[in-house]
Amino acid sequence: MEKQVATVPNWLNTGYLRLRVLVFLGFVLFRRDFQFRFKLTYFGYGWACFRPLLVGVPIIFIGAQFDFAAGADLEVPYPLFAFAGLLLWQLFWDALFLPQWVMRRSRKLVTRVRFPYKAVLAAASFYVLFNAVFYSAMLTGALILFRTNPGSGVFYGLLSLPLIAVSGMAIGALLAPLVLVYLDLRYGLPLMSSLLVWTAPIFYVTPESGLLHAINKWNPLTYLVNTPRAWLTGGSDIDPTLFIATIAGFVALCAVSLRIYERTMRIGVDEVL
Repeated sequence: MEKQVATVPNWLNTGYLRLRVLVFLGFVLFRRDFQFRFKLTYFGYGWACFRPLLVGVPIIFIGAQFDFAAGADLEVPYPLFAFAGLLLWQLFWDALFLPQWVMRRSRKLVTRVRFPYKAVLAAASFYVLFNAVFYSAMLTGALILFRTNPGSGVFYGLLSLPLIAVSGMAIGALLAPLVLVYLDLRYGLPLMSSLLVWTAPIFYVTPESGLLHAINKWNPLTYLVNTPRAWLTGGSDIDPTLFIATIAGFVALCAVSLRIYERTMRIGVDEVL
């Protein structure tokens, strides 16, 4: 009796090889840019974690002084509440911002060498992963500093981190090709970050009424921050329904963005050439 040998479908084998090439090229782009970026600095890779600390700590101090959480039962110290929110927001923003950052740094390479354009997104994903490790370490330090036990919810909080990154990448993939033709994003996105960070309850608690309440209610970032923050800091139980719905919407957008990305990249490269 002849022995049956399992074979891998050709389409699956081809897809796996393409994924390996994409990941390899993305890592090469990431390492090349990462080493050059910190090569001439004294603190080196430390600058990757200094940014959220230098930006967030003064705001958190002011928030504590002016009682941004007035009337709210946080169940955790306000500095921990705000710092966790800031790190979650920063993770989302990194995934949105870094694709265009890598695209801008690789602009000459993209227009002169033929390689899979999605390698730029893969390189940005390695950047996001690197930053996420730093953010997780800083949040762990904050939990220890404030003697807070997050409980079993921390498992769901950790699972939510890559989902938050995918949400940011869904928008970042749409914006990245535009950098080839328009450099306005280089200046516009940092300005937008300073504005958008206040549209979600990162440093404050959502008010019960008013314009800010409406903005928080309809802002998807509210649910990307509030629910994972409650899981990671051991806050009160929170209904994850809106968080799941928001993630589902961003995942669907990400699938569409990746298809649009390929087409807009071809158009962008043609415009530059």
